Amino acid sequence: MKLTFETIQSLNEEINSLYSDVNFTKTKLGYAVKRVYNSSLKKIFQEFNDELEDARIDNALTDEKTKEIMYDATGKYKYSKDGLKAMIARSKEIIAAWDVKEFDIAPYFVQELPELTQAQAEAFKGIFTE
Repeated sequence: MKLTFETIQSLNEEINSLYSDVNFTKTKLGYAVKRVYNSSLKKIFQEFNDELEDARIDNALTDEKTKEIMYDATGKYKYSKDGLKAMIARSKEIIAAWDVKEFDIAPYFVQELPELTQAQAEAFKGIFTE
């Protein structure tokens, strides 16, 4: 099934809401979620995060002599005012481009479902339910 990244993010939010039940991973839906996540979603989220990380690195401050990236006391990248503005602008471009990007997600239908909210039922249609 083809889904936009924006839809995949909504799907992920609904999946995460199920993890409040400690027994969720032991259910058939929990198994299906793990299978779909490991076969498709994990790679998609990694690629998205890698692209955002590249934007952070490209705009971070570097030491003039060594060209090493500079970090603050908490281990986060340091930015100049212009570097921060550029990083934010680039991040917005990446997010906008990714929101409309489509991905093929192989469904894994589950027959025995726990009680779902309307939002969960809508998000899971075509992926976990027919």
